[in-house]
Amino acid sequence: MASSQATRPAWTELPPELIKMISDKMIDVADYVRLRAVCKSWRSAAPPSSFTQRIPWLLLPYNPDSGARSFFSLSTHQIYSLSSPQLRGRVTYGSSHGWLVTMDRSFSVSLLNPITNAFVGLPTITRLPDFTTFHFERHDDGEHIYRRHVGVSGKVNYDMIQHILLCSAFAALGDGAGECVVTVTSYLSPRFLCCRWADEAWTLVDSTLTCGIDSLTMYRDELYLVGIDGSVVICAMYPRLRAELVPSLRVPGDFHHCYFGVVGGELVLVTNCMPRVEEGGGIGEEASMDFFKLESDGRRMRWAKLEDDGECPLLLTENQVASAAIECEGRYACFRAVRGEVDELHHRTEVVRMEEGRCRLLPCHWVTTMDALGPAWFTPSLS
Repeated sequence: MASSQATRPAWTELPPELIKMISDKMIDVADYVRLRAVCKSWRSAAPPSSFTQRIPWLLLPYNPDSGARSFFSLSTHQIYSLSSPQLRGRVTYGSSHGWLVTMDRSFSVSLLNPITNAFVGLPTITRLPDFTTFHFERHDDGEHIYRRHVGVSGKVNYDMIQHILLCSAFAALGDGAGECVVTVTSYLSPRFLCCRWADEAWTLVDSTLTCGIDSLTMYRDELYLVGIDGSVVICAMYPRLRAELVPSLRVPGDFHHCYFGVVGGELVLVTNCMPRVEEGGGIGEEASMDFFKLESDGRRMRWAKLEDDGECPLLLTENQVASAAIECEGRYACFRAVRGEVDELHHRTEVVRMEEGRCRLLPCHWVTTMDALGPAWFTPSLS
């Protein structure tokens, strides 16, 4: 009888071109990481730079005092949990280019890649739009207090910051790092903060809006901002910051909220609020959404309404629009709802696929306490 040693498959001796062929067909970073963990020869055949995640994960609601974060994969319908000490005590305000944009109670902003654990610290925010300069004090009970002029003080609240956007990517600390730009908006202020990688402090910028900023995104190297009154401003980032109000892009119709997103290389605007999913999978009639795409004839820009027929796949949360990959047919939405089987202290997050006015639940069913933060779409990266 042949020994078990003689019949055991020699997985580590598979030709590199075969490993590359297999790895090139992988669509989820979790599978790619497992393949690279097999042995040194497999890692060499499947370098991190060769993988691109096409279908985002959903960062599920979380407790910011924990260092653990859980993600729901649209491609595998599995939930993955990742831990990092750099996440403890930090709130995630969004993600871009494979990075989570986070901030702690002392207003220290940082970028974290939860897959590779790469961490980039940015200058601490010492001034908010429409606030005078302030400083922080940490009390014995762990709470942070900000102090302003004439003895005015108050408890630090994560809601004081509304959006933090990573406007551009960098592959590593070094080449291209100087092009990394982060912007910060605060509640009901028409001004925002901006910081490039090499800056030692944040710069206060006037958006020229006359109201608070509802949403912002980067599109074709320019920053687009929409006010809560529907006004739209385009801000050139290079070679210097310059904001301009564009009257023709005023948000059409009545809306409660509006959100920007870049989908398939085009700028998309979603107005109103998330649809509520009722028992049986129907969409609540009182909560509707309208979809618009930016069009330009070279002289004038305008919003063209899109029919809700799946021609523009979107990933949605209560305050975020992201791009769906080609493999994701139709639209996906995330919503947070309290169901009868969940008590008053907990809510359940579901992911649904919306098709022709109907909703099909995906197997997420994430239950957390009511004070959990999130969710947000996140595209993993090994770079």
